[in-house]
Amino acid sequence: QGDASRMPFRSGAFELVLMTMALHEMAPAVRSAVLYETRRVLIDDGHLLVMDYSWRPVRSPVGLILRWLSCSVEFIAGGAHYINYRQFMSSHGIENLAARHRLTVVRQVDIWQGNITITVLGLHPNRGLDINASGSAPVASRRF
Repeated sequence: QGDASRMPFRSGAFELVLMTMALHEMAPAVRSAVLYETRRVLIDDGHLLVMDYSWRPVRSPVGLILRWLSCSVEFIAGGAHYINYRQFMSSHGIENLAARHRLTVVRQVDIWQGNITITVLGLHPNRGLDINASGSAPVASRRF
C-alpha cells in the first residue's frame, strides 16, 4: 500500500502512469496532489492514462440505465466517497483536472455507453497552463 500523492520515485522515472477508476474517489485536494505528483514522476514526453467516470451527458437508453447504476453504486458506498464522486462529476471530471494541472488531452475514448472515459494525457510542451477559449484542455493532434 502506498500514497500516490507522495511516490517514492525520482522525478522523470516513468514514460507512462496508469490510473483506473481512482480519481473520482479522492477528495479534490488529494486529487490535485496525486496529479501534481504524477506530473513529477513522468518524463517530459510521458503520458498519463486515466480511466474514470465521464461527466458528459449520455443519451441512449442503455447509457442512462448504466449512469443510474453507477450513481447508485456510488451512493450506496456513501459518505465522503459519494461526495467525492459528485464533486468529480460536477466539475467536469478529467478534462477540468487536466487543464488545471497543465496536462494536454491527447486522446479520449468513451466506453460503457459513454459512462466511462479512457483519457490519454500528456505534459504541455512548455509546461505552462494552456486552456482554450471554452475553458477546457486542448486536444493535441498526436495519434496513438
